[in-house]
Amino acid sequence: MKKLTLLGILAENDYAKLIKFAHSGAVHSISDDDAATFYRDAPDNWKQTLLNACAPGLEAEKVIVSYGDGNLVNLLRVRHGIYPQTVLWAFEHGDAQTAERVLSCLKHKPDEKAEVAMAKRGELELFKLWLDKFGDLEDDTEKLLCEDPTLSTLKSYYIDRQISKGV
Repeated sequence: MKKLTLLGILAENDYAKLIKFAHSGAVHSISDDDAATFYRDAPDNWKQTLLNACAPGLEAEKVIVSYGDGNLVNLLRVRHGIYPQTVLWAFEHGDAQTAERVLSCLKHKPDEKAEVAMAKRGELELFKLWLDKFGDLEDDTEKLLCEDPTLSTLKSYYIDRQISKGV
């Protein structure tokens, strides 16, 4: 009998086999590379099935936040949490959609490194979303806004926001 593999099941386009595989012990032996390929190429309901069955590795998680829709990213957060490294990676290296997708699903303010990385992007809309969600900035981020002239738009927005709040 042929051994079931995640990518083999995807190639066969057999959802029933995926469900069987997801509920077997074999699901925990999936390589991170295979999981990353799966999360990039599989239909949404297949991704949800696998995500409900097991936590992804770091590379697979990056694929989920890069290519998955907001519902899949939220499912990741609810079922397994999002690695702090992935949050930081999304703000440092992810495209604008990835950064916004990660920010929108966060329930708690991530560490200061992630906040600084978000600010360094210099994207006003992302910055506004961050402030709407988490409020004031940490000291290192405020210092960055003051020291980096390329972030003057963010700095002006933040100052105006603080003034309007009466701070």
